[in-house]
Amino acid sequence: MISEPRRIGKYEILDEVGRGGFAVVYKARDTELNHIVALKVLHPQLTTDPQFVRRFHQEAEAAAKIEHPHIVTIYDVGEEAGQYYLAMTLLPGRTLDKWLVGGPLPTEQAISIVEQIAGALDAIHAQGLVHRDVKPGNIMVDDAGQATLLDFGIVRAAEGTQITKTMAVLGTPTYMAPEQAEPEGAADVDWRADVYALGVVAYEMLVGRPPFIGKSSTAVLYKHVHEAPPAPTRLNPALPPRLGPVLLKALAKRREDRFQRAGAFAAELRRAQGARPPTAFPKQWVLVAALALIGVTLLSMLFLGWATGRGPLGVFLWTKTPTVTPTLTPTATSTPTDTLTPTLTATATPTDTPTSTATVTPTPTATATPTYTPTLAPTATPRPPTTTPVPTLAPPAATPEPAKPPTPKPPAPTVKP
Repeated sequence: MISEPRRIGKYEILDEVGRGGFAVVYKARDTELNHIVALKVLHPQLTTDPQFVRRFHQEAEAAAKIEHPHIVTIYDVGEEAGQYYLAMTLLPGRTLDKWLVGGPLPTEQAISIVEQIAGALDAIHAQGLVHRDVKPGNIMVDDAGQATLLDFGIVRAAEGTQITKTMAVLGTPTYMAPEQAEPEGAADVDWRADVYALGVVAYEMLVGRPPFIGKSSTAVLYKHVHEAPPAPTRLNPALPPRLGPVLLKALAKRREDRFQRAGAFAAELRRAQGARPPTAFPKQWVLVAALALIGVTLLSMLFLGWATGRGPLGVFLWTKTPTVTPTLTPTATSTPTDTLTPTLTATATPTDTPTSTATVTPTPTATATPTYTPTLAPTATPRPPTTTPVPTLAPPAATPEPAKPPTPKPPAPTVKP
């Protein structure tokens, strides 16, 4: 921590962010632009070699020209009172080594970080640059999973200078390629050393530890050169088996046997992650089976079209059949039967006391027998009749009046002589 703010050129030092073998990183404010930056200040002992200082400027200026979403942006390179510095973007998040404290990362997250850093390395290599110090401490990862590559150019600037005689190792032994570990091959390091280092980082993210560990830097470097890395699935049985061979290819001893581009390594990891196990049904056969099923369905529908008389496209142009609702209409036939039988009995007896007896006994009989003759149209559910048949009865005949009895004639007068 910085107890009192101090300045380096136009930059006001606010806080210390990190410290490494080559430099100290501060959180600082650009007093001219009022902009917060990460200010990397080289250790004083590194600046005593003029050749190193010249190379440092060359590498920093070349890196500042690279614009990539996963490479830290360099704003300024300068020197103030013998202090050499780089002003860079102050990134949120934590370095990858902090994320790895809890063990291996989820497969998807690890492969995503490899893809992002591989894109950054390919951009650097396209400019003829080599990072030479790819490691978790130089990769910033924020909470959204955005990865950014930091801190390149310093190792290359130091190689071949007086600094190599005072420092035991340039770089980090855990992530160094075999050609970097051998003194006679250090001057011939190319971009494939970065591919190897990215393979070590990927191995650590997926397995939970680097492939080579030892009690000293020398022991670790020896293993990089002479020993095969342990099988990833042996250290992490939960790792998808197809990822193991991809990691081991990135860690090949001979650089000709590695992936020749960082992007090719990341792409192969992604393919291996999505590949099905050998016993699974191949993806291309799933497509063939789906197409065959569609073909059989189409043929069946065409056949149905011919069979139903609708033509080959009749099934596709199916016309809705109108729904007929049958109506049950009852027919009421009324056949009334009217019977009127009048009985007339008249008796006339010419006596002195006329007696007339008339008996009329009308017996009307009306019988209405409605006969229903239903007319049934094709229907599924007959409906009850909507009208109630009313039988029609003929009016009964008028009742005949009783006949009047004949009026008896008076007896003829008797004439006496």
